[in-house]
Amino acid sequence: MRFSHDIPSSQTAIVQHEGGNLRITPELPIPSLEPVHILVKTAAVALNPCDFKMPLRFPTPGLWDGCDFAGTVVALGSQAAANARFKPGDRVFGAVQGSNQSDPTSGAYCEYLRIDEEFAFHIPESMSFQQSLGISGTGIATLGVALFWSLQIPGSLDAPAETSVDILIHGGSSTVGLLAIQMVKLCGHRVITTCSPSNFDLVRSYGADLVFDYKSETCAKDIRTATKNTLRYALDPFAEAKT
Repeated sequence: MRFSHDIPSSQTAIVQHEGGNLRITPELPIPSLEPVHILVKTAAVALNPCDFKMPLRFPTPGLWDGCDFAGTVVALGSQAAANARFKPGDRVFGAVQGSNQSDPTSGAYCEYLRIDEEFAFHIPESMSFQQSLGISGTGIATLGVALFWSLQIPGSLDAPAETSVDILIHGGSSTVGLLAIQMVKLCGHRVITTCSPSNFDLVRSYGADLVFDYKSETCAKDIRTATKNTLRYALDPFAEAKT
């Protein structure tokens, strides 16, 4: 194992307690590393809907919460060190699975977290810790599953589809929506999205081809008309019953 500085024997984290209530909890252990893990000293975190939905819907006392993080590598497992993708002192961002019953100490809302190196990314020199969170490790993972496993859209990020199809992204001006627009365009497809009129120029600048006001009473009808009622693929980053 490779270290960059002295690591404390305990830390503070946000943990589920009775009823799924989240509390700042001191005197918790530093997670141990498997060979593929890196240990990150957390500098910034982001909030995601799953961070409150999991404790609310599946309350489990003792689970550490939080997913998206940015920080500095302070230690590496043997395999991660041998791979030499990261070294102590590197600035990274990524996502862990918080409130995870199969891995109770997997959570980003803590001072030191562990993560499989494959789910961590280097922060560009031009970005701060806080700015890198906007890339959203959780968003990248979510879209990978949604677009390529669930929807199974044609093409890939490296090899665009030979034939373009229409793909609807509801809420294109959200963080995940903007990521989705770019990924779908890289796959070679036409992007149809919804958002507020004030964000029309924003989503177009990221590659949206057709944009509709989601508050319009004729929104659904207008999309059906634009796609000649042939739309097969739709992505909803909000995933609420009302959407």
